[in-house]
Amino acid sequence: MNPREPFSRGAVIALVVVGFALFLALLVLIGRGDSPLADTQNGGAHAAAKGLNGYAGFTRLLAASDYRITRSRSPEGLKTRGVLVLTPPASADPDMLGDVLEKRRNLGPTLVILPKWRTSPPPKNLPREAAAKFQRGWVILQGAEAAPWPAALPAPFGFAHKLAQATATDRSLAPRWGGLGQAGVLPARPVGYAEGDGSHEAIITDAAGRALALRTGLEPIGPTATSQPVIFLAEPDLANNFALADPARAAVALALVAELDRDGSRDVTFDLTLNGFGGAENLLTLAFRPPFLAATLCLIMALVLVVGTALDLTPTILILTPVLMPIIKQAGIDPVYFGVMFIMNCCIGLITPPVGVVLNVVSGVGRVPLGKVVTGIVPFLLAPVLVLVLLVIFPDIVIVPAQWLR
Repeated sequence: MNPREPFSRGAVIALVVVGFALFLALLVLIGRGDSPLADTQNGGAHAAAKGLNGYAGFTRLLAASDYRITRSRSPEGLKTRGVLVLTPPASADPDMLGDVLEKRRNLGPTLVILPKWRTSPPPKNLPREAAAKFQRGWVILQGAEAAPWPAALPAPFGFAHKLAQATATDRSLAPRWGGLGQAGVLPARPVGYAEGDGSHEAIITDAAGRALALRTGLEPIGPTATSQPVIFLAEPDLANNFALADPARAAVALALVAELDRDGSRDVTFDLTLNGFGGAENLLTLAFRPPFLAATLCLIMALVLVVGTALDLTPTILILTPVLMPIIKQAGIDPVYFGVMFIMNCCIGLITPPVGVVLNVVSGVGRVPLGKVVTGIVPFLLAPVLVLVLLVIFPDIVIVPAQWLR
């Protein structure tokens, strides 16, 4: 390093590479429609909330149980083939929610957790000792109310959501529940329950026989197919942060997901768009949706090729994969297919002039002029390019064999 130069060549290259990766990450966040600055600790009952009524604990419990968890802020997340968890607020639009559930009948299983608790942040005039115990996102429960929108859902989803208050005889007793091979007590009253019709099956009940969780779906939708199941959890205190202090309630929360994940995919998506955290529409969000998705994928592959001409295979993978893989999954592109395309592009970049890391290695080791190496590599460059074109036109070449191995 020259003492007159403030930075070494390696430091400058590192700064450029890191800055480029951060810029790509910003584009990905914009393309997904994410709002990184949106405050998710707003007292709502959703997958990012840490209050008693939230489900951040549920997501961590599932992740610790080897489920792959996605918290989606994009409408594309509603199209997942895995288990979709919806946590609509009390003010949810029943028509929009009914449309989502109707589409889910042909896509994948769905768990809908109903709201119950009204909450508020801790008062600002708390004594310092008490205020210090409150963590960011914690709330105070201010009472309960039944959700009005389940009664307005279209058939076969509609039912009445009600609350059961304590009677004079059982006021001192914790409300009991049982179902899915588990049993226990609820942390507090009132008890949220559902009154459905003959098309609903109660899978968790309380001591009075009221349905705390209903299952619907599995109706014929063709000569050989049935619709995907939907479970409505009318008592959120079986899955929220309030619930998970008890091992029995944590076990039944896992059992609900396992009941839906019959194919063993272990993919669970928690939707945040219904809770007001959906991303804003922009040109980049449109670029990652049909019919522009194919062109965007080609541009991504071109970017990988350009980067691959300047960097070795390992740093290209380490830099670009964490940036590109989330948007690929969000766009519904098969990760195995994208991985094959990604590696092929990186390998082609290694032998692509004018940089081509491998070209320089061959030139130096063989003591052959770089121009002569470039001339000789052309036939070997055309072969992988032709294979890449075939994979773009016929993606099933990769997807079908990969499905056989799963």
